[in-house]
Amino acid sequence: MLRNGISAFFFFCFLSYGCIAYGQERSAPVPLSKKDILQGTSAPAESANLKELSQKLKIIERDMGSIQSESGVKAREVQLLEAEIQNLNQDIINIEEQQEEIIKIMEDNREELSSIIVSLYKMKSLPSESMFLNPESAENTAISITALKAMAPKLSLRLEKLQSQMNDLKLLKTQKSKLKTERSSRLEELSKARRVLENTLARRNSEYQKTSQNYQQAKADSEKAAAAANNLKELVQNLAAKNQELEADNDFERDEKPEPENKALQNLAAKKDYDRSKAKEAPAGLLLPAQGLITVGYGETDHIGAKSQGVYIAARENAIVVTPSEGTVKYAGEFKNYGQMVIVEHEKNYYSLIAGLTKIDTVVGQNLSVGEPLGQSGQGGDNNESFVYYELRKNGRPVDPLKNLKNL
Repeated sequence: MLRNGISAFFFFCFLSYGCIAYGQERSAPVPLSKKDILQGTSAPAESANLKELSQKLKIIERDMGSIQSESGVKAREVQLLEAEIQNLNQDIINIEEQQEEIIKIMEDNREELSSIIVSLYKMKSLPSESMFLNPESAENTAISITALKAMAPKLSLRLEKLQSQMNDLKLLKTQKSKLKTERSSRLEELSKARRVLENTLARRNSEYQKTSQNYQQAKADSEKAAAAANNLKELVQNLAAKNQELEADNDFERDEKPEPENKALQNLAAKKDYDRSKAKEAPAGLLLPAQGLITVGYGETDHIGAKSQGVYIAARENAIVVTPSEGTVKYAGEFKNYGQMVIVEHEKNYYSLIAGLTKIDTVVGQNLSVGEPLGQSGQGGDNNESFVYYELRKNGRPVDPLKNLKNL
């Protein structure tokens, strides 16, 4: 009986072990933990790969930061040269206006000046003794000489004024020549600086497109937003809708009255000149997208008679256009009839809309520092100046850039 009990016990153990083993074979394998993987035989190789990738990423980020910093510095250098050339152009224009004014005065008084010169010549070339050489005209000669001598002080004053005008013309001509020589020198410097900047921008954009995983998605989102928009307001709203934080902001209203098309912006390329006497400089310390005078301010009447929602800047032709504050490029390309434009998203739900470009030097998705290049303005008009339009929006609504840029 004891033997039968022992046999039953061993048989029970055998069945239990078999069932456990069979259950283990049928159940799903338990996945290894991260610790188990790192402690496994492949851990050294995995660690080495991760370390190598991490180092490569740091190098890429460092290089991109260096390129972006360099592009910002070069852009500032170009803009300063452009501003200097614009000032030289204005100085030359001022000199030409002064020359024209003096020449007009001299032309208006041509007959009087001619008579003065003839009279003075007679006074010197016809002494009183000459009347005895021609007795028949002695009386007339005497009267003429007497009259000329009486007028001598007035004639001298007029002659001195004429001489002063001639000296002014000569001085203005010399100044104009010097300014043109200086301008030629600055234009040569500008040409070299622009070539360096263009190479830097090409590297920046190329590196970004190669290293950014979000580039294609950002580009697709911007194209989709543009296709669904009918005007600038809808374009900004569609771009903002990709930002969940902004979409949830109650201040960002979407049910307002539809915004009319910006006809002035659509005709920006046709705008060639402006009233220089009404133009003004940008406030000190404020970085606008382009260097130049503000021809139309926010809320003022634009060149087609409408209320402006942004500012118009008279920039040098093919001027460098930069971002006025750090942010992310949300749109870059043509939109409807507005031509080439760039939209940059800033903090606090601000968006910069910059138009009037003929060349874009950035791509969608790029994070830019303040002053980094976005593109170039158009061809010049009468004074070799082009026009850049800058609009700043807060929660989808246009605001005055000159008053609100300081908030970014």
